[in-house]
Amino acid sequence: FMNKALKNILILILFLLTLIFIFTSLHVPLSQDEGVFLSISRAVSNGHLPYIDYFDHKPPLIYLLLILPLKLINSNFIFYRLLALFINLLTSFFVFKIAENYKKNIGLLAAVSYLFLVYIFEGYYLISEPFLALFLSASFYLIIKSKNNYNFILSGILASFAVLTKQPAFISVLALVFIAYRNNKKLENFMYFILGVISPLIFLSIYLVFSGMLDIFIEQVLTSNFYYPAMPITLVLLKSLNLIYQSWYFWIFVIYFAFVVKQKDKILLLLMLLLPTMTYLVRDYAHYWIQSMPFVAVCFSLGSDYFAAKYKKLSVAILVVFLLTSIPTVKWFFWMYINTWKAQSVEQQEATEYVKFLDGDYIFAENRFTPFYFSSSKKNISRFLYITEITDHYGASQDVISKLDMKDKLIVLWPNDGIVYSRGIENKIKDKFNKVKSYDKLNMDVYINY
Repeated sequence: FMNKALKNILILILFLLTLIFIFTSLHVPLSQDEGVFLSISRAVSNGHLPYIDYFDHKPPLIYLLLILPLKLINSNFIFYRLLALFINLLTSFFVFKIAENYKKNIGLLAAVSYLFLVYIFEGYYLISEPFLALFLSASFYLIIKSKNNYNFILSGILASFAVLTKQPAFISVLALVFIAYRNNKKLENFMYFILGVISPLIFLSIYLVFSGMLDIFIEQVLTSNFYYPAMPITLVLLKSLNLIYQSWYFWIFVIYFAFVVKQKDKILLLLMLLLPTMTYLVRDYAHYWIQSMPFVAVCFSLGSDYFAAKYKKLSVAILVVFLLTSIPTVKWFFWMYINTWKAQSVEQQEATEYVKFLDGDYIFAENRFTPFYFSSSKKNISRFLYITEITDHYGASQDVISKLDMKDKLIVLWPNDGIVYSRGIENKIKDKFNKVKSYDKLNMDVYINY
């Protein structure tokens, strides 16, 4: 339908914009979540137990997924940005296959669209959501395409992996269960899918029971998340509106696809796109939206293809407007690269080397400096790697304050911009510790107690 030249121009534009996003974001320093995941992953590879030795309210698969990369690559942040890119490219392959299954010759547009969108929604971080999108898109593709029983088992396993990567995937997996049932007349295929879903969960449950970790797992991974207060909906909506503005071009064709285009099995894509959105409005984190992005990309490619067939001139006009409105987004990526990301990543590497060779075996880092637990190879003083409303429900601040007095030659990394969660910990540090180094780009001071 879509004029071939117009489609190729659109693909080229999205590809070039995505290259800009990829290049600039390669210099994003390691984040809080990455620091926690990498630290716990390394500890697990050394025989420690998550949830017991380290508190976290995420399912365990993310730690296991990062063990092999930790063995193969060093602590340089750029390798983890490249790994995130690799995961995103894998997901774009399944987006391509899904789109081609719906309509020939739109797969490349869908794949490039996904890469564009995932970088708008912070997919450059090596966190749960890029893995989540990979598992969900691969599972969905196997369901709609396969006739082989073993592929249905694999699809179910991938769906289970999504849940074991992050809890909100449960909603998408419910949609996959419906799709597996609806799309297969053979009950046998559906049962193979269910077998795949429950198998990893059964193995995990058996391990948790025999290791005595079941209660603490349920408490941290399920119950503790309810101690995290929802953000004011106005703040979440403001952030969401900004994200929608940056990606409006895709949403208008998704809407067109949803309400106008007659497409077989359209409901399956819309279910995967829409069902999880209720979880995105709890907090103003852009990366939450990545869970839906593979299906946004496919719906967009279908919608824009059909729209261009009927309204070619209007399609060109909308594309021109998209180009103009993308200029601020491109400028933002370049501004962040030049003024923030590049300088912070360089300073993070310098600080890593400085802290690594400081005389001291133990370290405590404020939330935003959790990557230093991983990169410095120092021992943490508490099983709480970060202090939030969730961990404070379990006495994290008091635990840290008490242990600040118990360790000799302790290194503390603390913000110098006044933006901290625990004033009690800050007062203790400033009263008992000596500041020996400052990193202005990171807004970080280094303290020691010797």
